[in-house]
Amino acid sequence: MRHRHAHEVTRVIEALGAAGVVQPFRRMSHTAMTSEKYGSVWRVRPRDAPSEVRGVEDCVALVRAYIAREVTDLRAMVARYDRAGLVVAALGAQQAAMLEARTWETTARATRAIHGVERDFDFSQEQRNHIHSVLRCSSLIAEFGQVDAALSGGLAVGRMDLDELQAKVMALIHVADMLPALISGQQPPLLRVSPSGDLQSDRRFSDTTLKATAMQLHAMDRLQADRNYDRRPERPAASEPDDNGLGGALEAEYGVPQDILREFSMGVAHLAIAGGSDIYVGRRSRLLADLAQDELLADADLEPLIDRLILPTRNGWTDLPAGLAAGDFDVSKFDRPRSLVARPILALTEGPDPLLAVGPAVVERALVHNLSGALGGDLQNRFWSSLEMRRFASRQGARAGLEFNAEATQAVSEQGLNSWSERTMSWCLNRKKSDEMERLGDIDVLGVSEADNLVWVIEAKDLKLCRTLGEVARRLANYQGRIDEKGRPDALLKHLRRVAFLRNNAVDLGKRLGLSQPPKVCGLVIVRSPQPMSQLTGSSMMMRAWRFSIALEKSRGEPDGRRSVLRGPPVIRTRPQGPTPESIIPVNGPSAIWRE
Repeated sequence: MRHRHAHEVTRVIEALGAAGVVQPFRRMSHTAMTSEKYGSVWRVRPRDAPSEVRGVEDCVALVRAYIAREVTDLRAMVARYDRAGLVVAALGAQQAAMLEARTWETTARATRAIHGVERDFDFSQEQRNHIHSVLRCSSLIAEFGQVDAALSGGLAVGRMDLDELQAKVMALIHVADMLPALISGQQPPLLRVSPSGDLQSDRRFSDTTLKATAMQLHAMDRLQADRNYDRRPERPAASEPDDNGLGGALEAEYGVPQDILREFSMGVAHLAIAGGSDIYVGRRSRLLADLAQDELLADADLEPLIDRLILPTRNGWTDLPAGLAAGDFDVSKFDRPRSLVARPILALTEGPDPLLAVGPAVVERALVHNLSGALGGDLQNRFWSSLEMRRFASRQGARAGLEFNAEATQAVSEQGLNSWSERTMSWCLNRKKSDEMERLGDIDVLGVSEADNLVWVIEAKDLKLCRTLGEVARRLANYQGRIDEKGRPDALLKHLRRVAFLRNNAVDLGKRLGLSQPPKVCGLVIVRSPQPMSQLTGSSMMMRAWRFSIALEKSRGEPDGRRSVLRGPPVIRTRPQGPTPESIIPVNGPSAIWRE
């Protein structure tokens, strides 16, 4: 007997999928990517030049030349196609990928039951990689198409055309991601040119950080998707209490009440479906008029919202509007204030009534991402347009840090230790404040094991996940235990100095904590999400402090039989990279890592 599994439509992409207007998902073409790689380096480097490039300066110069040439070539390719047709095709590819991702999410329990956990992990991880590749490449194609494709007389976009464009963008992203890692010294400065003219690099840094983290998170996500299968989503109230200023900040940023903002994407989806498509294309004035017929949006003034969500067109990719810099259009960066994630409605023409292309699910995805970034304080400053939202995001970032300190304190207490949070140096030593102690800063969490006469000086960092090699390189640059070029200690060195100070004053610390003798003092860093610092265990920096990650414990659960790293012999604990048994490996010396 065959069973059908029905799910309530709650997301825009589900509504589009149920209406049958979303195109089938197509993986990126392996043939197109192979063709794109062939001879790519020879466009910027003579064929008879040495096949190896060594040294940071030479590697960076080659990568920058490669990126510039790839951008030029991509613009020339895009210029051949009709602007509206190309943008619609790119937005459609994104929504096809989103529907595919949702399908895999909602069928996790079935595939795990049919194929087993390990095979499901392999299948779904491979498909997830394809989905993310299409999402990222198609987003950039839409952005390039919006400014460089032909307004009239351009070619129609076919499947093979989109395949070639995706391959071109993937090659560009691949090389652009290298640049910050090379500049920072995290990636070995060695590049090779293959006999076919393809640029090759040492991938160990990427595999150890991004790839390992992606596998860990995917294993957790599949488990969570399985658990969520038969849970009915809670419907939000029509008007939720605004106890933290979110509603006011959202209205200041987007110009509409929170209820209207929540319904906007679905309203556009209904318009697209009525037109037999998953993409809405029309003038700004027409969009406003059409939405005025929606029963939930009819009474709202949507002009401020639409104007805030519009990504204006430019006179080509290299045209920089006033107040913006080249970094605002860096293809290797996420969360750019001038990108689809910040402004998901694409203006195809200039003027007060531009022609717009709107992917309803793309808009919903952007708004959910931005709301999450505001609530967590991850998106700040120039990402936002309004002062109210900037202040709100800043407050939320500080609040999230304090809440994580409390979570870390609770986790330490559950290990059987006495714990305190947010303690000053003067409190720890029962002394009057001094300039030296003020400069050292406060301790996030203090944990004491009376049985072992051991004090843990803990730094709790609510760090967001690194999604690109550039983000990995910047994160590692702040956790080297060094002085920066401006003579300031980085985040790790500040922590190490606090540990050293309390270690040197262990007598007073022991008295303050009621211990019978001066305690042993150890340092520890706790982070919420998987971080590259806990992946690169072979570096000397990683052996200078204790690290322990409680990433996603509350939301994703923990395996049974967890062994504490706060008591007993130091261990390296490795979270499985896939559905395999975890391992506990003893190490020598005061160093321990919980890798999530």
